[in-house]
Amino acid sequence: MSSHQTFETLYIPHHTALFKMALITTRSRQDAEDALQEALLLGMTKFEQLRDQKHFKTWLTRIVLNCCYAIGRKSCPTVELADEIAVEFSTEEFELLDAIEMLDEKTQELIKLRFWGGLSVAEIAVTLDIPSGTVKSRLSRAIDKLRAELTAAI
Repeated sequence: MSSHQTFETLYIPHHTALFKMALITTRSRQDAEDALQEALLLGMTKFEQLRDQKHFKTWLTRIVLNCCYAIGRKSCPTVELADEIAVEFSTEEFELLDAIEMLDEKTQELIKLRFWGGLSVAEIAVTLDIPSGTVKSRLSRAIDKLRAELTAAI
């Protein structure tokens, strides 16, 4: 099997989660598609440098996020999620997105990686190069803040 075929085989199960994470990060369907496409091209060209395929998901997640941030720096300031993007999410997810927007950027990134990216605490720690305990405590505080915000909204 060629490296491109191996890459594709490893990528396919994570496509939806990576796209949702890109969509949440960029807040634009076009930018999310562009970021994911750039990440895939970059991932394919750098795939041989991946030492262990068991880290593929965290490795590609980091590439996708970096591409999202690069696109964000190039484009105009973003506005609220457009109606066409809202269709991608359930009502509950959309309300949660509004609450997440109130958190600081580092905390938003943790939430995106954990709940939309589907990464475990250990995978997030590797992706962000921080200790697992730090990930756990930050996630716990973030969830408490979100719970309080969403409860107050009811």
